[in-house]
Amino acid sequence: MEIRKLTEEDRETRIKLMIYAFQTSRNTYDKLELDKDPMDWYYGAFEKDTMIASVGAIPFNIRMRSQDFKMDGVMGVATKPEYRNRGIVREIMVKMFKNMYDNKIPISVLYPFKFSFYEMLNCLQCFL
Repeated sequence: MEIRKLTEEDRETRIKLMIYAFQTSRNTYDKLELDKDPMDWYYGAFEKDTMIASVGAIPFNIRMRSQDFKMDGVMGVATKPEYRNRGIVREIMVKMFKNMYDNKIPISVLYPFKFSFYEMLNCLQCFL
């Protein structure tokens, strides 16, 4: 399996992955304007030439205790259903967080669609 940052050539494949992973229509994602995100915000996992998972890191600046910090927010997490529960997203996120660390981005935030989903995964242990 290869994990790498996505490029402009991966845009349509990532959108198709999102549609397939969440079993929704293209129209749903058109409203979210996924076609406009810079592709270097995304990482993908590939098996041979097939994208099997993707995670995004959207850059922000946040202010904490009167100080500004760079931050990447986790977004656009998707895995093909037949590849779930194999730790693929974990591997992508480890690589993503290492890249953030190397680029002196000290903070990442995940705003889950449903907290109980991530709570059941006990994600704090994923990165320890």
